[in-house]
Amino acid sequence: MTGDPMTAILDQLAAHAEQIARLDAREAASTAETSRRIADLARLASTFDRHLAALAAQIGSGSPDGADADVPSPAPSRRWWELAGEDRDQAIAAVRAWVDQVYRPGYGQFAVSLGA
Repeated sequence: MTGDPMTAILDQLAAHAEQIARLDAREAASTAETSRRIADLARLASTFDRHLAALAAQIGSGSPDGADADVPSPAPSRRWWELAGEDRDQAIAAVRAWVDQVYRPGYGQFAVSLGA
């Protein structure tokens, strides 16, 4: 050894102290960032909870039979095997109107294969 061993030990201790101080500062910044992110997530969860409660209230506010005047509902399924006469003619006319108004304009590439 060329120098005083005590000086070398003190230099190493000082270097370690500086490194520990840097690590402490980095850990404090990381903890602050983590706390900020947790707070952001808590706010998002609270907002999500409010939206979910509002949607649940909207769903639950319908009439007792489940039908709501403002919400459209699909027509009941037709029982083609039970239809006869005028009822059957009206059902067929409704399907033809749907084909002319919805299917052909919207699905022209597929509607080409559909007969008259």
